[in-house]
Amino acid sequence: MTIVYRTTGTWGAGKGSNLTPAEVDGNFYDLHTRLAALETGGADVPATIDNITIIGSLFTVEMSDGSSFEQTLRIPRVPEVTSTSATSMTLAITDADKFFLCTAGCAVSIPSDAEDEIPLNSEIHFRQHGTDGLTFAVANPSVTTLHGVDGYDNETDAQGSTVTLKKIAADEWIIIGLMKVTV
Repeated sequence: MTIVYRTTGTWGAGKGSNLTPAEVDGNFYDLHTRLAALETGGADVPATIDNITIIGSLFTVEMSDGSSFEQTLRIPRVPEVTSTSATSMTLAITDADKFFLCTAGCAVSIPSDAEDEIPLNSEIHFRQHGTDGLTFAVANPSVTTLHGVDGYDNETDAQGSTVTLKKIAADEWIIIGLMKVTV
């Protein structure tokens, strides 16, 4: 049954006169029927969340109507600490998000994307853990750019210096940390 209105409004055209007793009763009956259906769950009730699971970085929500949706979460990775006594190293994709404790002086080379495509937004951290310094350079300066700090060399300053290399674009890196003043 459809509710009968007296006047015209946002609900549409009204009857334009008083309602008859049967129309008033019909309106009440219609509302009563709809409320009873809601109370007993017989009406269209919105789906609710039944279950949430997280496996690794996959977040899944299961709904009461049987539907579900998934979302991959970006979970920040804690850098893996690796001690090294290497005197030279060329970065690789497997070095992304690592923290190197360098116990010897080390020349660090950053490859071009053509050589080894380290993912965008990767960070690679270094600590001069020994007395000898660390130097940082790109393997192919005509392709790859390392943005240093004006007035400073791309070399650590002293034991305990910590440096981060951050990939900000294709073949483009920045260096952040305690660097040696250019003499």
